[in-house]
Amino acid sequence: MLGGLAEKTVRMAANPKGKDPLVTFKDGHRTFVEPDVALRWLSTRTGFRPTVMLDQVRAVRSYPSPESLARHCKLLRDEAGLSHGTLFKQLGWSRPIQTAYRQLEDAAPDLDCRLLTVPQLHKLGRALRVSDAGAFARNAALVLAPIAIQLDCDSISK
Repeated sequence: MLGGLAEKTVRMAANPKGKDPLVTFKDGHRTFVEPDVALRWLSTRTGFRPTVMLDQVRAVRSYPSPESLARHCKLLRDEAGLSHGTLFKQLGWSRPIQTAYRQLEDAAPDLDCRLLTVPQLHKLGRALRVSDAGAFARNAALVLAPIAIQLDCDSISK
């Protein structure tokens, strides 16, 4: 019920003749699934979003510099097992946004982060499987905003 599935779906998944059947056990006349087994199985279902307990949430990082954000993004991408190409395809980003993100990850001195908007950073956080994509987007935007403002100011004075 909590997974939004019909009882029949779970029964079919537990069929011992199926591929990688869901392991169950009986207690009297009732059939149960161990919580860790159920969570593993549910996590393979499209659209499943696990409950995040407050004591399990990693603290959302704030970034003292663009370099610290760059290191964290690269680490998150590596942990998620995503290449740049796979990440960009998943996000549906245009070439200019891809370039801006590569500049960010490389901590390039000529970083033009103006295309890395809060909605784009939120999508990035979700793709990188950050526990709180909204907080990630906010904290990343806070460190990138001064760079974007300076770029805009420089373009006006030219």
